[in-house]
Amino acid sequence: RYLVTGGSDRCYRFWDLKDITVPMQEVKRGMVSGVSWLSGWSAASVSYDDVYLQGHTQTLITETGYYATKSQPVIAQNSSVVDMDMSQWVGSLAIGTAAGELIMFVVPPLDRSMEHDKNVGQRRTCVFRTEVDKEIKTEVNIRGYENMRKASAIKYIDMPIKSAGKKVSPREEARRVRVAKRMSVEDLTCFPLASLTKVAWNNNLGSQLWLASGGQAGLVRMHCVTALNSGIVKEVFKELMEQE
Repeated sequence: RYLVTGGSDRCYRFWDLKDITVPMQEVKRGMVSGVSWLSGWSAASVSYDDVYLQGHTQTLITETGYYATKSQPVIAQNSSVVDMDMSQWVGSLAIGTAAGELIMFVVPPLDRSMEHDKNVGQRRTCVFRTEVDKEIKTEVNIRGYENMRKASAIKYIDMPIKSAGKKVSPREEARRVRVAKRMSVEDLTCFPLASLTKVAWNNNLGSQLWLASGGQAGLVRMHCVTALNSGIVKEVFKELMEQE
């Protein structure tokens, strides 16, 4: 019955398909790059290109208007979000940025208001980030893929995602993902070799902890985020397997 849309008109809208004369809610903020419903919520996640709000762009979770709660920024970014995906099993949102960062946010329970949640910053973590080392000896046009591939080396910096806890990730990396200006910036002078163009959770039962990402480098990386295998997830998985 309900639909969420967003686009290059810088607006995201919630629609009631029984009456489409006007949207239920319309918010103008920035160029929307993706929208996704949150399972079990009357809310959706909205991600943006940073073309209008450089250094101040954030992926947010916004409610349809039924509970009259404010939209809540959940992931800071310093480059455009190219793709995002929501896992219905582990309740986590993942985004891929043009700077080559794969960032994850664990959505809180429905009965807890994010507006008063002091641990929102601890719910997001970087799965990995990308660094590109350019070794240009002669003047070449590195705006093309072939020249950029030959003149550079790509390095993936993985974060610990096997276990959960405050002291699992390095302190500097934990700080980086909390403030937009500390995050990576897309290099506009060359081919976007680091850019992540696709992010996808595996929503098949039994493989729900796997997260895949692919980008302009032509590489697909897969991560098993076992830190999300909480007691509740294990209990639900056990119950479903017993029913079969």
